[in-house]
Amino acid sequence: MIIDFDTYGFKKTYTITEGADASEFLENEFRKFFNYTPKSKRQKYADVWIQSNFGYNLKTSCAKTTGRICTVQVAEYLSDIRNELKIIHVDYDNKNGLIILKKVYEYDIEEIDYHISNQGKGYLQPKVHKDNSFKIRTKMSRQTWLDEFKIKYDEYVQNQKKRLDAQNLKYQNLKIKNA
Repeated sequence: MIIDFDTYGFKKTYTITEGADASEFLENEFRKFFNYTPKSKRQKYADVWIQSNFGYNLKTSCAKTTGRICTVQVAEYLSDIRNELKIIHVDYDNKNGLIILKKVYEYDIEEIDYHISNQGKGYLQPKVHKDNSFKIRTKMSRQTWLDEFKIKYDEYVQNQKKRLDAQNLKYQNLKIKNA
């Protein structure tokens, strides 16, 4: 759902140093709104924790780049029905350091259509439309979301095994060339 920029303290425009990381800047502005200081640089699920069982994950997108949602370990967190994760998606343009916010969206994680991308144990990657907006669906129950996650994660693991088996075979057959 589209929300007002000022709901979370965002302004319509910002000016930053040309070449600076706009997404990191916007994430810091979001944290300032909540007066939140992260406990570590790497956040698995949420960029801002309101309570131990409620967090916000901020996603930004500019042009054709959209960040990952979070690590697959979020499924463990969400297996406790008391835990909740909201996704805030900020779509913006960056014109030589002039950040212009186009839209700000708020979703429950169960509304976002995603696939699992290849990095480490896996990351939830939002599926996006050509205009860079997230593919959204009717919010599903937590159990339905977890059931879907199990299927997607199994497919991810099977694909990883195939890829690693092929890579292993390639390296097991190495021989000196041009000897």
